[in-house]
Amino acid sequence: MFGIRLPRFYPVFSWIQIEVTTKCNASCVYCPHYLCRSSWIKRDISFEIMKFIEPALPTTDLVYLQGWGEPLLYPDLWKMIEFLKKRNVRIGLTSNGTLITREIARRLVEAGVDIIAFSLAGTDETNDLIRKGTTLSAVKRGIGLINEEKKKQGTPLPRVHLAYLLLKSHFDQLNGLPSLLNELSLQEVVVSPLTLSLSPELDKEVCFIEELPEHKLIFLKELKRKITAQKLCDNMVIHLVSKDITELCTEKIEWSMTISSDGHIHSCVLSMVPVKTKLFYYHLHAQCEMIPNEFGHFQDDTLKNIWYNKSYRSFRKRHLKENFGELSCSRCYKRRMVTI
Repeated sequence: MFGIRLPRFYPVFSWIQIEVTTKCNASCVYCPHYLCRSSWIKRDISFEIMKFIEPALPTTDLVYLQGWGEPLLYPDLWKMIEFLKKRNVRIGLTSNGTLITREIARRLVEAGVDIIAFSLAGTDETNDLIRKGTTLSAVKRGIGLINEEKKKQGTPLPRVHLAYLLLKSHFDQLNGLPSLLNELSLQEVVVSPLTLSLSPELDKEVCFIEELPEHKLIFLKELKRKITAQKLCDNMVIHLVSKDITELCTEKIEWSMTISSDGHIHSCVLSMVPVKTKLFYYHLHAQCEMIPNEFGHFQDDTLKNIWYNKSYRSFRKRHLKENFGELSCSRCYKRRMVTI
C-alpha cells in the first residue's frame, strides 16, 4: 500500500458560490460597491462557468448565485437557474428586493429556486438611509409577492430568509424586529455584524461582544427567545464579533469554493472585491491591505485540478493550522464570529 497514490475524487462541497455580476442598483453606505465606486469594475460572469462546475454538482449541496452585485441584474440568470435545476442542484441567491415584480416572483417560484434572502439594515426608514437606493417597503412587497406565488403554485420553495446587518449605532433598530417579522412570512432570520470595514468610521460600527453592555446581550437573547416562541420564523441566528479568535472561518474554506465574476477561484467573497486599485480595510481599528487569495481561472484548468493544486491545498492546510502569515485571513472578522 505504501507508495500508491490514491485517486482524487471530486470534493464534497457545502456550497459553491458564484458571483454572477458586480452590477448593483443600490448604494449602501457600508458597501464596497458604493465606497469604491470610482474604481469599481462592472462585469458579468460568463455562462461558460456552468461547464466548469458541472462535474462537481453531484457532490455539491448548494450553488449560491451571489457576490458583490444584485443577481437579478445578471442577463443569464434564468438560463443559469434552468441549467442547475435540470441537474437537481439546490440554488440560493440574495437580493436587495427592488427588482422583485409579480412576474419575477412567479418565475423564481416556478423555476424552483430553493432559497432567496433579502437584505435589511433597519426596521423602519433607517434602513432606507443606510441602504440607499433600496426601501424597506420594497423588501416587504417582494417577500409578499413571493409568498403569494408559493401559495398559488402550491410549493414551500423558495425558503425566504432575512439577512439583517447589525450596525452598532443602530442597535436599537432591533426593537422593531418582532413586529416587522409578524407582517412577513419568513423561514430564517440571520442577524450579523459588519465584517468588512473600509473606513475607521465603519470599523466603529462593528458589534464586538466584549463591548456590548450586559443589558444588550440579555436583550439579544430575549429577542431570539421571543421570536422563536412566537414562531415568527423557523430559525433565527444572531452573530457578533469577538476580539478573540473563536473558531474556524464561518466561510467553511475546507468545504466551499467561491468564483468571482471574472472567472477566478477564490477562498471567499471578501477576497474578490472587484476594484482597479489596491483595497484597504480596517481590522480591530488598524488599517490593512486586502491580499486576494486566487487559485486559478476556470478557463485554464478543471475544477478538480484547481481544488487539488499546490497553492489551494497549501492554503487550506494553513487555514486549518491557523498559519496565515501575510494572508488577509489573519486579519478578518469572519474568524472572530460568535453566535448568541
